[in-house]
Amino acid sequence: MTLNISPINKNNVQEAWEMFLALCKEQGSDIYIKTDAEGFVEAFCGKNPILRGFVAEDNEKIVGSVIYYFGASPYRAAPTVTFKGLYVAPLHRKKGIAKRLMQEVHRVAKEKNCCYVEWQVMADNIEAQKYYSKLGFEIEKDPLLGYVEYTEDFIKKLNG
Repeated sequence: MTLNISPINKNNVQEAWEMFLALCKEQGSDIYIKTDAEGFVEAFCGKNPILRGFVAEDNEKIVGSVIYYFGASPYRAAPTVTFKGLYVAPLHRKKGIAKRLMQEVHRVAKEKNCCYVEWQVMADNIEAQKYYSKLGFEIEKDPLLGYVEYTEDFIKKLNG
């Protein structure tokens, strides 16, 4: 296996989109997708990119990807990084590819002086939870409850 990790860019963003779709279909979260390939490309390669990521290539074939974005912690007055969409094609799993992709996210987090790296996993994705546990990670016991609303619904609810 000859593994190469590189940033998602205009040359590979379409394949990254396909990886993201495969992940969502596999874990049943495809019902939440509210964009298309064009929107995905714009989010990575447009005038004001909001998403970043890496792809893993084995012999010039993309076999994995991870998406990340930056945020900030008001508690530490420092940047943060969140990754989502960590995916490795089924035939390429258990070869260390997911770990390599996570290491790249860590490298970027250190480069940008991020105070923490966060990620979420679907509650019923037991395999992913086992994987993270095997690496020594624990599910955060955050006392905060989260709310999420699409922007257009948020203002409607605020205005009654």
